[in-house]
Amino acid sequence: MKRHVRYIVIPLICSLLVIGISGCRDRGTLDVSVLEQTETEQESLHQSLDNLKRLDNDRTGRIRDELIYDLNHWLDGEIHEDSWIYPTLVNQLPAHLTKYDDVVDPDPNRFFPADVLYLRECQWLSGISQWVVKYSDQAHNDLWASLIPTELSKDDRAQLRIAMSLFDWTIRNLQLIDLPRYPSSGADGGGAIQVTASSEGLAGPGYTKRPNQILDNMTADSWQRARIFMLLARQQQLETLMIGPAAQDRKNRMPWVTGIVISDQIWLVSCDDGMPLLDPNNGVWLRLSDLQSNADLAHTLLSDDGFEVAAETANEFIAFLEGSPMALSQRMAMLQRHLTGDFRLTLYANVLLLARKLTQEFDLQRAVLWTTAYEAEEYSLAIMQKARERDPIAELILKEEGELYRNVPAIRVARNLYYSGEFIDFDDEDGIHQDGARTFMMIARISDGDLEKLESEKEVQQKLGLVRGENENKLAFTKRVREQKQYLIKAKRLASFWLSMLHMEEGNYQQAIEWFETRLMPEGDSHPLHHIAKYNLARCYVAIGETRKATEILNNSESVQADGDKALAELLSN
Repeated sequence: MKRHVRYIVIPLICSLLVIGISGCRDRGTLDVSVLEQTETEQESLHQSLDNLKRLDNDRTGRIRDELIYDLNHWLDGEIHEDSWIYPTLVNQLPAHLTKYDDVVDPDPNRFFPADVLYLRECQWLSGISQWVVKYSDQAHNDLWASLIPTELSKDDRAQLRIAMSLFDWTIRNLQLIDLPRYPSSGADGGGAIQVTASSEGLAGPGYTKRPNQILDNMTADSWQRARIFMLLARQQQLETLMIGPAAQDRKNRMPWVTGIVISDQIWLVSCDDGMPLLDPNNGVWLRLSDLQSNADLAHTLLSDDGFEVAAETANEFIAFLEGSPMALSQRMAMLQRHLTGDFRLTLYANVLLLARKLTQEFDLQRAVLWTTAYEAEEYSLAIMQKARERDPIAELILKEEGELYRNVPAIRVARNLYYSGEFIDFDDEDGIHQDGARTFMMIARISDGDLEKLESEKEVQQKLGLVRGENENKLAFTKRVREQKQYLIKAKRLASFWLSMLHMEEGNYQQAIEWFETRLMPEGDSHPLHHIAKYNLARCYVAIGETRKATEILNNSESVQADGDKALAELLSN
């Protein structure tokens, strides 16, 4: 696993609160078991949350405002735990990350606009996690399952397989990009690290996109991959963490690999390489305890990944816990207790209990709150402020955010149905026929002939809904047609990728191979998801037993994940 940046001296970007081996009860926790409620209360709440599905058509903010009003009206009638306070892990966050209302949670009895985005994210993540688990017995998920030791109990094996299916979905659906450095001061970038970079709208590792933006964009750095995996795992009540060496200055702490907690072990995976972390000596899947008991091995692996730690303390680690401002709030804990059936979501992260478990049962030196979620919120606010000040880069970032989904309705609907697991046509609860994700993906695949004629033939323009307005001059209309053509090309590429992936998820590997090889590979690097498509093509060959073809593809990888692809090829060859 090769890093793209070298970590030596980096200022405070992670919270520093030590979770001791003992201590008093933190009041920032709530029982989130489902509460009994009247049918009317349940129906009213579910109707409110159903508005989440309409948010994509909310150009004025009216639906968002209605949802916030309904949730606050519901919250007004609930009994609050007056003694509840925000989890103490937040207290040691850097000051610049706690200056916004959504971060410091000044009023736990109100819902905010940021909560609406968070609820929609949780809906998507829950939907994805459910159908990934549904298809977890498909052959492409056998790859990592074969590394699970046979001596594990049946339940532990099942839980680890589910976790690895979610991890694998993340790797196969989010194309890896380089992990950015934190910005440095000085003309040559050689000065001190800017610890407040996110508050200034400067790009850095892990925080340039929120989870919904990561899923929309389908590219991610390794920290963003890790965050999506951890959020998917949370929806399946699986505990995860980021792990970093403790032998770093407190102002220089950085996460290294991701851990999956299964019973009394923490299994390690790399979102850089897209693989479990393997022992270089024997190819065995490493657990945290393996590194804690072998400082030499830990030192070797850390050094390979750019961490400068002393050999004698290389086997001491700390935990970085995922918990956004919304996920730690009382209002989300209260709401989670009332969600049942198809509306059941995991909204609340009990980081205090997990922190104690990790320090008491797994010998982690301390547990801190991973600041990436907070930096992402702060970065987003900073970009919006800079755009209001007419900053051209910020304006471009906001313009490009979700523009494909705004301009091609079919791909927007396809995305929502895809994440919800509604792949094929279905009848809704009222018995009305509804088209599934696959139908909308096919609609989004405009023929090459129509795309070629779009700029020149009025009939094709009208067919695709492009009609010149009464007061629109010819030049403006021509520009609009040209721009829409580019959106339609992008939508077709994305639809082709998703259709290929649907065949793969359902175990139709020959069809998936045909789609990858005939629709995506011919475009080469011009396809924005070319590298992840090649990786999935290789995985399809693995699933049908043609490992020679798979290893050839993986060994020729030129993606950011190339080291991991070649390591997988070596694993398949043994």
